[in-house]
Amino acid sequence: MLGRDQDIYHARVDGNVLHLDNPRHGLTALFTAQGVEVQSRGAGLRLHFGGVGRGAQREATLPDRPEAVANRVEYRRGGLTEWYVNGPLGLEQGFTLTESPGRATGEALTLALYLGGELRPEPASGGMEFVRGDGTVVLRYRGLAAWDATGRELPAWWQSAGREVRLRVDDSGARYPVTIDPLIEEAKLTASDGAAGDFFGFSVAVDGDTVVVCALLKDIDGRSGKGAAYVFLKQAGGFAGALQENARLTASDDAGSTLFFGDSVAVSGDTIVVGNFVSVYVFMKPAGGWAGQLTEDAKLIPSDGGTFANSVAVSGDTVVVGDIGNNSRQGAAFVFVKPPAGWFGTLRENAVLTASDGAADDFFGFSVAVSHDTVVIGAPTLSPSDANRGAAYVFVEPAGGWVGPLTENAKLTHSDANAMVFGFSVDVSGDTVVATFPAAVFVKPVGGWAGVLTESAKLNLGSSRVAISGDTVASDVPLQVYRKPSGGWAGTVTAAATFTASDSGASGGLGLSVALSGNTLVAGAPGDDIGGRADQGSAYVFDASRGEAEPAARADCETTGCGLRVTCNLPPAQGIGCATRVKLLVRANAARLSDGVPAKAKRLIRFAAGATNVPPGRNKIVRLKLTKKGREIVSKTRKKTLRAVAEIRNSIGTTFTSPITIRLR
Repeated sequence: MLGRDQDIYHARVDGNVLHLDNPRHGLTALFTAQGVEVQSRGAGLRLHFGGVGRGAQREATLPDRPEAVANRVEYRRGGLTEWYVNGPLGLEQGFTLTESPGRATGEALTLALYLGGELRPEPASGGMEFVRGDGTVVLRYRGLAAWDATGRELPAWWQSAGREVRLRVDDSGARYPVTIDPLIEEAKLTASDGAAGDFFGFSVAVDGDTVVVCALLKDIDGRSGKGAAYVFLKQAGGFAGALQENARLTASDDAGSTLFFGDSVAVSGDTIVVGNFVSVYVFMKPAGGWAGQLTEDAKLIPSDGGTFANSVAVSGDTVVVGDIGNNSRQGAAFVFVKPPAGWFGTLRENAVLTASDGAADDFFGFSVAVSHDTVVIGAPTLSPSDANRGAAYVFVEPAGGWVGPLTENAKLTHSDANAMVFGFSVDVSGDTVVATFPAAVFVKPVGGWAGVLTESAKLNLGSSRVAISGDTVASDVPLQVYRKPSGGWAGTVTAAATFTASDSGASGGLGLSVALSGNTLVAGAPGDDIGGRADQGSAYVFDASRGEAEPAARADCETTGCGLRVTCNLPPAQGIGCATRVKLLVRANAARLSDGVPAKAKRLIRFAAGATNVPPGRNKIVRLKLTKKGREIVSKTRKKTLRAVAEIRNSIGTTFTSPITIRLR
């Protein structure tokens, strides 16, 4: 059970009230005999169990005092147990019924919850949202699932009627006990001063604990469309919750009524760089941290007196700015190095980068990226002389540093003769470059970046924007991640996982901007309508470590085998399901047959295994065959549960592991 061994998720007692705190998701739950109150970001939702029955007929239950063990709180109501489990995935609420309520009438099993507090329920794709009066989503119910004693999935759905939420389950032919299990989770990133037409999420950036989201058309001090950038900091446990910014960044000057500040953004450590079509602004983290209203520490301009900032990138003390309008749209990129005195005042470039084979309308600088001493520039040319194919160019910092005019060390091209506007998006992480369009990965050759190179691997995607961090590549629409195969970047690589937001419709434009740092994936949705305010925009933070196929937190096992629910994260439009091989592994000392027998080993042993194909975007219960050791454990152990690891291996050899609980019957 995730969270059981982490004190931060355990229940605490305050008088007659039990508390569960979830800092990762910005939630606090209070439990009394009268019911539950869930608090998130200054708003509260009260939940009171309203009874169980069939159709409109429900049996009321008397209030019961909650009981807590570790991270689990229970209300026991005769043959029904209402339970809450706190952990890294959120606050999980569930109901377990030991027997069918009343005679089977053909009507669905119904559980009712009465709601109180300032939040109101609204139906949403995949669940139920709880919103403030202004329409801001604060909490979300999602992932409703139900299953019987054999592990068979039961159809389950939501209904709402005023302040009542009903969980409906078709239990026809079910073997009791039956479990009903939704999940309460957080919402998304929004600006505290959000308004219609802000386009919050137009550009995004992330590095470690810092996320930056730009609102391209934000009105500032009465000036229309000036733009702003918002800084969000990672909380204890991770990025989650209905987060609003820690700081807002704006430009101190006013070069016109529409500056589009936030057209491009980048972050590295304590340095944030924002472009606005005219100039580039550098913000350094103040001594007191990112907080309040902040303006720039330095302004970057080209020495030729022109304007630039079509794209920006930063790594450590190096800032790179693209300018596609330079020299009849041939384009150029400018490198700025942090002066000894720091980023302060108005600064001009240290070096100018151009392509050795540049021509008019190459749009060199349309995209830029930098990682340590390596700079990559995209040139998605519209030049007829190049048949609009495009290229990306790699520059390696010279021994003498970034000084003077420089041309590339290597030119990257796509092997597909039909490739067009290649270089539309580029990114680099260490020795690996990713570029579109089409998407391709380039690995630094043994001899270094030199000459004209074609891709090491192709990515099976139709996206236009990409990001890379370590061995993981992210794409924009659809929002997906690709992982380096066990044999390295080669051939054609398919997506390892697809990410969606349950409340983001097509108009939200989820993924129109994308950034990746470690396993933190950030995607902007600048067209998202918030509380009736069109195109206010939002951004989402996802855990990019999830697999193509993921297991549920629990498997049910008996002597005939195990049932484990597996979800396929691939998009339905892809048409290809998750072909997976599943193993359940337990530690030898955890699987000892008697609590009185000392453990002799800590190694992992195979408990059960199986293979399946889960349809894209769906989940199913996978039947696993017990190993000889697994059968011995199930038949002889006195334990009711075992901690285990689910290992899921997909068709390209990528393995995803997750801790789970095995329930023994």
